[in-house]
Amino acid sequence: MKQFFRSEDGYVLLFAILVLPVFIWFGLLIIDVSRGNNAHGDLQSAADALALAGARELDGRSDAIMRAKAAMSNLQNSVSMLGLEESEAQIPLNYDDADDRPFDVVFLRNIPDDDATPIDADWLADNETIDGTEAKFVYVRAQSQDLQTFFLDPRSFSRSSVPIAASAVATSAVPVACNVIPIYICNPFEATLNPNLNSRFAAGELYGRLIELHLDQSSSPGPGNFGFLRTAAGSGGDVLREALAIGDSGVCYSQSALDTEPGQNVGPIEQGINTHFGLYAGLFWQRRNDPNYRPALNVRMGQTQDAQYCSVYDEEPDNHDAMALPRGEAMLALPGGFISDSREWNIDLYWDISHGAPWDEPLPGEAGYVPPPAPTGDIWVKNTYPGPTGTAPATPSRYDTYMHEIYEERLGDEAPNGEVGVSQCTDLDLGDYTGPEYRDRRVIFSAVINCLEHNIQGAATDIPAETFVKMFLTKPAVVNGATKYLSMEIIDVTGSGGRGTMAELLREESFLVR
Repeated sequence: MKQFFRSEDGYVLLFAILVLPVFIWFGLLIIDVSRGNNAHGDLQSAADALALAGARELDGRSDAIMRAKAAMSNLQNSVSMLGLEESEAQIPLNYDDADDRPFDVVFLRNIPDDDATPIDADWLADNETIDGTEAKFVYVRAQSQDLQTFFLDPRSFSRSSVPIAASAVATSAVPVACNVIPIYICNPFEATLNPNLNSRFAAGELYGRLIELHLDQSSSPGPGNFGFLRTAAGSGGDVLREALAIGDSGVCYSQSALDTEPGQNVGPIEQGINTHFGLYAGLFWQRRNDPNYRPALNVRMGQTQDAQYCSVYDEEPDNHDAMALPRGEAMLALPGGFISDSREWNIDLYWDISHGAPWDEPLPGEAGYVPPPAPTGDIWVKNTYPGPTGTAPATPSRYDTYMHEIYEERLGDEAPNGEVGVSQCTDLDLGDYTGPEYRDRRVIFSAVINCLEHNIQGAATDIPAETFVKMFLTKPAVVNGATKYLSMEIIDVTGSGGRGTMAELLREESFLVR
C-alpha cells in the first residue's frame, strides 16, 4: 500500500480527472457565448430588416404608418439557438402589431443629433407619433424568448435564462425620380400665404383647376412659369426635343439636387410635347409609327381638320365646331401664367360638342342653343378626387372626363367638324399599348421648384424640388411669339397628401441611422 501511494505513474490521468469538470464547465460557457452571439446576430438582422421596410414607407402621407406596418408584417425572420429543445432550434420572428409580438416598433418625429445619446424610454415617449405626416424615423427593438444556457450557475448548479435583444433605427432617403420629362414647373402658390402644394392638393384645392404655365424668355421664372431640366444626353435644342417627345429625360433626379437648363428653345417644346397628341412636325413625321412616339389613346383637342392637322396644332376658333378641354370659367393671373379661380368649367358644352351627335335643333352655334347637362354622375363613378369626403365640387375634373371617354369607348364620337378622339396620324394599333407597362402619353411626371426662393436664372445646379407631380395635359403645347405655354391639371403629388400613384416612378429607399 505504501508503494502504491508513493508511485508517480498515472498522475496525469488523475490530474485530468480532477480538472475535467472545469474544462466541461468552460466548454459549456463558450458554447453559450457562441449561441448568444448567433442569436443576437439573428435578432439584429431582423430588427434591421423591419426598420428598413417600415422606413421606406415614411413619405409624409397620412397613411404612411399604416403602410409601414403592412410592409413590416410581410417580412419573415427567425432566431436560432435560444432554446435547448428541438422545437426551439429555430423560432419565427413575425411582426403583427400585437402586444405579445417579438418586436417593439415606435414611429418617431426625431432622434438625437449625437449618436452617443441613447434612445431610451423617455426619448421614445417624448418623440413618438401616430401621425403619418410627422413620422420620420422608425425604431425597432427585437426580442424573443430568453437564451436558455447549457452553462450551470456554480452557485446553484442550475441553468440560467439570459435576455437577448437588438435594436435598429431607420429613416427614408431623399426620393429619386426616374422617367421624368425634362420640365420643371414653378410652384404656382409660392407667393401665397399657403405655398405648400402638397397640403393644397390633399385638401382638394387643385382638383379640376386648370393651370396655364408660361415660359417667357424675357423674364425670370416665377409662380406659373415652367422651364427645362438637364437631360442625360446633355443640352441643346435637338436633345431637348427628343427627350420631350419620348417623355423621359434619361436621368434619375434627386429631389434635393436638380440641374436646370436655359429655355431659349421655342421649337422643341412644341414639336416634342405635341407628339403625345399625334402631331408630328419636322423629323418626327418619320417616327409617327414608332411606339416611343405614339400618341395618347385619347387626343381630342379641338383641332381644325385642315391639311396640317397631323403636324401643327391649330385650335378651332369656334368651340361649336370642335373643342379642347377648356380653361376654367374664370382665370386668375399668376406672375408667370394663369390658374382657374375655381374647380368649375364648361363640361356641358365640351361633352355636347364632342359626344352629342346627332344634335337636335337648334344646332351648336345657332341662336338659342343650350348644351344639355353632361353625364357628370357617370363620370364621378371613377374619380380621382383626393380631398375629404363631402368637399368634392359639382363638376368632375378634365382628367376624370378624359378617362371616362376612354372607359366608355367614346373616342369614335365625332365633333361637328369631324374630329374624333383617336389619332388619325399614325398606323399604330394603340390598343396594343394599354398594359400597365405603358404610360398614358397625356400624363407627364415633373418636378416642382420654388423659383422665387432659388432665383432660377437659366442654367443652375443643385436646386431642390418641393415635390414631384403628375400632370395631365389638357391640350398640346402652344407657342405665341416669344411665349410658350402648357395647359394642365395636377392629378397627383409625391409625399404628403398624394394619392400614391407614382410609386413606379420613384426610388424611395431607406437607410439605417442606428
